Amino acid sequence: MKFKFVFNLIFKNNIMNKNSIFSVLLIIFAVSLTFTSCKKETADQPAESTMDKLMVDPSFNWSTTTEYTLNLTGYANSVVKIASTDNIVYHQTMMVRNTAVPVKVTLPSYFTKVNLIYMGNTYEVELSGTSINFSF
Repeated sequence: MKFKFVFNLIFKNNIMNKNSIFSVLLIIFAVSLTFTSCKKETADQPAESTMDKLMVDPSFNWSTTTEYTLNLTGYANSVVKIASTDNIVYHQTMMVRNTAVPVKVTLPSYFTKVNLIYMGNTYEVELSGTSINFSF
């Protein structure tokens, strides 16, 4: 009986106009959408694995760098710079005229060439092995 009284009071006496009805319906829709759309997903978690179980080819090289020995001989006393092909200097050393200078340098493994900058000239050298001889 009370429900019928409230219904008659609101709708028959025009207490709520069309905008108010629309607002109430919109709020009811938003609240119901919020409660029905928020569901926790239950995804299966992958089994934990450790590095001990990882199968790797024994010949795989984990190193990201390679050590090279460059035996350099120069025609003058000057500094030589060992740089990447985009001229980022990795090492520099003093050369003694007509004397082989062994230079140990560690470079990224993906390098295939380096630039040697000596007396204002740039020489591109192929990294064909870990021991390289070069004369200026």
